[in-house]
Amino acid sequence: MHVGAPQGSILAATLFRLHIHFLPSIFFQTTTHLFADDLAILMTGSLEKRFSLNIVDLEERAKHVMCTLEKYAENNLLPVNIKKTKAVLMHSVIAPPLPKLEYKKQKIEIVPSFKYLGVTITQKLGWGLYIDDKLKTIRKTYNAMKTLFYNIPKSEMCLRRRIFLAFSLPHFIWLMTTWFFFSENQQQKINKTFISGLKIVYGLYGWDDITTLILCQEKTLQDYIYAFWLRFSIHLEKSLEATSYQHTWTAFQAITTLDKTLYKKFGGESQGTVVAGGNGSGNRLDQLSNPRYIFVDRDHSVYVSEYRNDRVMKWIEGAQQGIIVAGGPGKGNGLTQLSCPYGVVAEQLGTVYVADLENHRIVRWSKGATQGRVIVSEKGEGGQLAA
Repeated sequence: MHVGAPQGSILAATLFRLHIHFLPSIFFQTTTHLFADDLAILMTGSLEKRFSLNIVDLEERAKHVMCTLEKYAENNLLPVNIKKTKAVLMHSVIAPPLPKLEYKKQKIEIVPSFKYLGVTITQKLGWGLYIDDKLKTIRKTYNAMKTLFYNIPKSEMCLRRRIFLAFSLPHFIWLMTTWFFFSENQQQKINKTFISGLKIVYGLYGWDDITTLILCQEKTLQDYIYAFWLRFSIHLEKSLEATSYQHTWTAFQAITTLDKTLYKKFGGESQGTVVAGGNGSGNRLDQLSNPRYIFVDRDHSVYVSEYRNDRVMKWIEGAQQGIIVAGGPGKGNGLTQLSCPYGVVAEQLGTVYVADLENHRIVRWSKGATQGRVIVSEKGEGGQLAA
């Protein structure tokens, strides 16, 4: 075997874990989404800058990101398919200047739209193409159902319903994840298509939509959407893996809500409130020195990595001083020390994960622990050479 590994094999999963799993962690100040070997990198502009200045800034940041990706790819023997690599500039400007993007001196094509994980994303962030594509697929299932139902009488309604739920409903579920971004007309169009499917199942041709729902006594599309989002919200509350989504959703609420109280709660006041430090640069418990990254948990406690103090502090909401949760006894590579900590993430139970920059490692600190445990480093876990 010279290239690749058998799909579904233990070898393939192991190679993925070693070479691709940590790929998103190498990028800073960008949002990354990794699904198998498909990587999406999102870079945002600044609202206070002119559009032309944002283009220049994006070009510089993209150049740095591509250099980082190139180095990672070379170190891990991972080829990047530039022909399949596309870029989309999302904007509201007429005839905007396009940034110049390259990878190893190969030009990256900028396109008006592309499909990522089944979702069509456009430069105007419109949903029309995505909806039309899904409805086209749904109508194909309807045509197939019509053919099948010639040989399945209405007395076998249970079987007819199962066919609809198995082959048509899943395509509607794809639309539920982005339902609240759709316009009212788009939602009505999708709902009408859903009811058309019920008419085929129950043979209620010629009836209006309301009468169809009454006669078939099936769940409405809104019932399925409610059930979907109810289960999804419960998952977000309990799943540790959903932390980044929670932060994104909180930011989205703060920007779009009409509730000004909520907006202020998320930082929309005319002036800020000090939640950590504020007493000058220093190493006291009520001070910070060159803070780099923060993490906010569900209790609104703020975790801060300090570059100069080589520690991570936890500031409980309303507290006058912080608590050292990682590092502290000066710079070093011991298990009680950190050296220029960068990124920090905290779990629900208080466990803290720290990117220890100059020690080239990721260290886990359990709640109340006096020393950390290396979970990822150049030498592997526990100081042993990584395979």
